[in-house]
Amino acid sequence: MTAAAALVAGCGSSGEANRAADGPPRSGGSIVVDSLQDAATLDPFTALKSALADSPRLDALYDGLVYIDAKSGALRPQLAESVAMTPGNPSEWTVKVRPGVTFTDGSAFDAEAVKFSWQTQADPAVRSYRMLAASGLTLTVADPLTLTVKLPEPNTFFDRVIAQELNWIVSPTAYRADPKGFGAKPVGAGPFKLQTWVRGSRMTMVKNPTYWGGPARPYLDRIIFDVVAEESQQLTNIASGQAQLVNSSNGANIQRARTEKLDVDEVVSGGGQFVTFNTTRPPFDDARARRAVALALDPADMAKTLRNGYVPALGLSPSRNPFVSPGVDQPRPDKAEAQRLFDQLAAEGKPMTFGYLVPQSRSSMQVAEYFQSRLNEFRGVRMSIESLDYSAYATRYSIQRDFQATLSQQWWAHPEPNLHNLVHSQSPQNYAGLRSPEIDAALTRARTSQDEVVRRQAYTEVQRILSRELPYWVYARATVAVIAHAKVTGVVQVNDGTYLPGELALTG
Repeated sequence: MTAAAALVAGCGSSGEANRAADGPPRSGGSIVVDSLQDAATLDPFTALKSALADSPRLDALYDGLVYIDAKSGALRPQLAESVAMTPGNPSEWTVKVRPGVTFTDGSAFDAEAVKFSWQTQADPAVRSYRMLAASGLTLTVADPLTLTVKLPEPNTFFDRVIAQELNWIVSPTAYRADPKGFGAKPVGAGPFKLQTWVRGSRMTMVKNPTYWGGPARPYLDRIIFDVVAEESQQLTNIASGQAQLVNSSNGANIQRARTEKLDVDEVVSGGGQFVTFNTTRPPFDDARARRAVALALDPADMAKTLRNGYVPALGLSPSRNPFVSPGVDQPRPDKAEAQRLFDQLAAEGKPMTFGYLVPQSRSSMQVAEYFQSRLNEFRGVRMSIESLDYSAYATRYSIQRDFQATLSQQWWAHPEPNLHNLVHSQSPQNYAGLRSPEIDAALTRARTSQDEVVRRQAYTEVQRILSRELPYWVYARATVAVIAHAKVTGVVQVNDGTYLPGELALTG
């Protein structure tokens, strides 16, 4: 894939399905999707945007305005017929909404609905996780199907921002009627609508009879999301036919799925699994401490020791990617240099005693315990582990910022807005707390330029600084796979590796 292909911003026909099974799709039937955890809410403002969390459920309920094809990088239309920048003016964009679409409550899906959802995203009282993407937008309904958007600053990638941050649109009628209860009784324009929800166990969605995709879409009558917290059990369920599909980033499970002849569609994206160092408090307010830990640990050894299928990463950008030039990788392991830095810090009265915060999951604890065992081999280093349930863990690192080092995971199809949110000095999602005017300037160049070479140079500069400052140390490549039973077809991977529920079907 060329850089030009990946950076295309135009809208074409919808992505082709990867036919995971032999034979044509048939209408009817149901599938069970295993999920690691239940959703806390089904509103698109405070739900968790990830292929491994709530994205599949929200895509089923709301559909999306546009998507990024996970394989080609091209932007594809869905509920929006087009998203276009005004020529020569990256601060002004026009969204054209598909005609004839209605929400499942019968109200019109139109430009006013898009405006309402984006204004709600920007409302501080809503506490939306996507507030940063919506803040400062000036929205004008030019006609029932046309929304003009003026950005607070130029961004040639705003269409990508929509795909990854502002894609899900709610029924204004339903939301205004009960904003507090909307997350339990959502109303969207997607291929499915919520039928029942047994909290912590099962969520059942049924076919939306008024779906805009036509009488053949969606193919399925029903899609069921079951909570199965043990990843190995998920594969057992698919192999036995008890479940039919799962999203996974667990390398060992992906390998096992291939061994067991399950259908595997895998994409490599930006982000990864990484350690976030809190650069605002000891010991990681000292760049030498961050570098020492990075040099002390060996991702390749970890993958070999744990047999977890992780592929060592070179940084936040995927290998062989169109955004960053080679030669700016994060440092390779060097135990001697790591010990020298640990000794230097100890001699200055800066002992390396710190806590590592992780969510309660088997794979997270395995990695944390590996880190602990390897670091404890060095003089002057002691790492403790604190494991919390996901909600408490997320609150500690993202809201309270109460950690020294923590596990982080991200998957994204494009650096904008994800990399910007993660590392820009003014971003509330810069959990490491690093402040770098050089990074800020490079990110601005990338956002505002329409020259592919300039953008590549800018993102390369960001990676170069990150490899030097190491607010984040990436140890595993961002890989997401859709693992499916042989009878499932129509897997279309989009954005961070999730799939389009409306395209799924059974064969035979």
